[in-house]
Amino acid sequence: MCSLFLSGNSGTILAADSSGEPEAPLVGRKEPFCGAVGSGRFKVSMSANLTLLQAGDPTLLTIRIEAVGAWGKAPERPDLGKKPEYRKFRERFHVENDQERFSPTLGKWEFDFRLRPKSEQVKEIPSLVIVYFRPGFTPPEKGYMMTTAPAIPVQVTSRAKVQPTEIRGQSMTSVAPGQLYEIITGPVVLSRDDVVVFPNLWLLFLMTLAPPALSIGWYLAWKRRNPTQARLLRLRKSRAARQALLALKGVDGAVGKPCHDLNESKEEASGVARVLAGYLQERLDLDAVQPTPADITSHLTNKGIPVDLAARTAEIFRACDTVRFSPPREQGISLPALRTEAAELVLALESQP
Repeated sequence: MCSLFLSGNSGTILAADSSGEPEAPLVGRKEPFCGAVGSGRFKVSMSANLTLLQAGDPTLLTIRIEAVGAWGKAPERPDLGKKPEYRKFRERFHVENDQERFSPTLGKWEFDFRLRPKSEQVKEIPSLVIVYFRPGFTPPEKGYMMTTAPAIPVQVTSRAKVQPTEIRGQSMTSVAPGQLYEIITGPVVLSRDDVVVFPNLWLLFLMTLAPPALSIGWYLAWKRRNPTQARLLRLRKSRAARQALLALKGVDGAVGKPCHDLNESKEEASGVARVLAGYLQERLDLDAVQPTPADITSHLTNKGIPVDLAARTAEIFRACDTVRFSPPREQGISLPALRTEAAELVLALESQP
């Protein structure tokens, strides 16, 4: 159940959960976001129980997140296994989640990871960055804060080889069976044992089908755990569009009625521009934070977007600028129509390969 939260005297309206603590906005979210929200700040630190070890041996890494001041939402376990910002951990170590300990009354959370260095070339456990959200800023996305735990130096040696002289115990002397020393004479020497043993038909059938069945099952499991680049791109596109459309509805619902006030009109037009810019940054790798219509047209055409669709995108940004910076008598722009056009534009861009 969400409510609305009024930030300071600026009139900025943020979504808030049932506890009254504002939720972190989707637009402008920075990564790696750990889910922590509070009016205070959060700090992070790391420690490892072993810093001198052999390649493949585990060390226990503990990540501690501490709230300094009031907090509303607790941090989640840093996703070292999947988030791209933590790829250095996966390149140097085999990462396994371990135990976790929470002390909400003290504002402290600990997460254990079991790290196994992949080779003796590993020299350190990489520094760790987390992002949390502090409400009360305008625009709200400026409330995303970053804190870092420094890297931990480690010394990894190659695994020791076992020398033959280190093998303990004595091997048993092989004794040939007495039958090998018997001398066979007579007709028995020329006899043949023609006993033919036919295996069970079901056993033969299973032995024939088991290897291909196991191979197919392993391949399907591997494919599920390792999605292709195309599937990752589809997931990224779907997520970006879903967040943009949801944010545009939020822009629509923030006022709840036609904007007759000049400041409300400018704020709503700014919100539409921010949503579209955030969508283009995630969907089409747009680098500019506040892009101009010319920047947008050039970038989209370079990405293979049709010229008419690129021009349509730039025109929406140009309309937002008109509402924000032109005198009211020169605007003549309907804000509900502008929001509708922005949503239809997102759907049109999603249909592009």
